[in-house]
Amino acid sequence: MSEEYSKFNVIKRDRNRSEVVMDSVAQECPLEIAVNGEHLVTLMRTPGDDLNLVAGFLYSSGIIESAEDIENLRCFPGEESRNAFPWDFKDESSKAYSFPFDVTKIEVSLQKIQNGSFLRKPEFSFNEEFVSRVKKLIGLRRKEGIEKPAGVFDSSMIFELGEVLTRKQSIFCLTGGTHAAGVFDTAGRVIKVCEDVGRHNAVDKALGSCLRSGIDLSGKGLILSGRASFEMVLKSAVSGLSILCSVSAPTSLGVRLARELGLTLVGFLRVGRFNIYAHEWRIC
Repeated sequence: MSEEYSKFNVIKRDRNRSEVVMDSVAQECPLEIAVNGEHLVTLMRTPGDDLNLVAGFLYSSGIIESAEDIENLRCFPGEESRNAFPWDFKDESSKAYSFPFDVTKIEVSLQKIQNGSFLRKPEFSFNEEFVSRVKKLIGLRRKEGIEKPAGVFDSSMIFELGEVLTRKQSIFCLTGGTHAAGVFDTAGRVIKVCEDVGRHNAVDKALGSCLRSGIDLSGKGLILSGRASFEMVLKSAVSGLSILCSVSAPTSLGVRLARELGLTLVGFLRVGRFNIYAHEWRIC
């Protein structure tokens, strides 16, 4: 059985015809993340890329500043195994390790937790203090200034991003049940694409992959298969990205936050057309 999908017998109905067929369904399993001995969050995610997911979640939450902040992780499998498998985050050989589908818990040891983290708890207030803390964090991670000349991202390149993302969604092509997120640069190269049943998880997997690979996110962009909501805008801006593009619609709070945080926001991206909702000066 694959980590990413399961096979089920289903009844396929076509007008007056019925037949039993084998269908591929995207996996969805719980993953609990504990930091320095304390429960942080439980995510419902597609197994695989879990290390990148954890790293990306901690980074886009403002909890860590770099992969070096993570001392190690321990993975505790589900009922099918009695033992916990230690996993050294900095061990390059660990990249070949594949989590079984029933992994339920990852314990993370951090050297330090950033004072500016704003997702330490599941609730927060969207107020002046919150925006101030977020802006401060963005200022540390985004290495560009408003004085940078306009037209950093070419429209002709942006037009093609949606199709590039679609071509790289192997799990979606098989199951139709996953979202995708891809990090791209100013030349239009899509550096990393990740899929997951959760939109947020797909983003964190892509961000975490870049973080672990030493790829600077400053000045890069993110392309999404789903809505550009408040949380998608927040994760993008906090990670130091300059532009967020979505093949779908933005939300009202997503637009307001993008304008407040200096993030260029593109929605309804199709071949040959898109809408710019915030900070159009980066696009020529």
